[in-house]
Amino acid sequence: MRYKIGLMVLCLIATTVAFGQSQSEQEDEATYIFYGRVFLENAKGDGVTVRLYDNNQLISTYKTNQKAKFSVGAPLAKHYTLEFVKEGFVTKRVIINTKAITTSKIRAEDFDFNVYLIKEEEDVDYSILDFPMALIEYKKSIKGFDYNKKYTRQMHKIQNVVVAEGFASLLVSN
Repeated sequence: MRYKIGLMVLCLIATTVAFGQSQSEQEDEATYIFYGRVFLENAKGDGVTVRLYDNNQLISTYKTNQKAKFSVGAPLAKHYTLEFVKEGFVTKRVIINTKAITTSKIRAEDFDFNVYLIKEEEDVDYSILDFPMALIEYKKSIKGFDYNKKYTRQMHKIQNVVVAEGFASLLVSN
């Protein structure tokens, strides 16, 4: 009888330890979903290649569907780059920073955003746009993800200048 009780207690302890480890592992695997659509100027961006990098190491690659939708899961405490590529269009990159979240006890809503690719024109230098166009990060003040507005606004201004000057230089040269 003591043997059976001892065995039950041992099984109970083993189950509790195993369950505690799986909960801990689940915390380490907590992910946040970043999703949206890609547009090619004013059209839906189907067939756009979406690449996810973790600290510049490629993790996954896929193409948007006919509805131009994308969705990626980003585990906590990491730094990601999303890259959107389509031949004939300027590649765009977006940084997703989940490093501020070190425990899965902090929950945030999934983040929805759209990406707009601009058509590449000949003789226009787009190299300044190799930098990420947006930075998405966790904001404690809103308990969720949001753009780093200052950085994103500055990059959009730069893009507008490049596009305007590129068109202006094309008109002058023709």
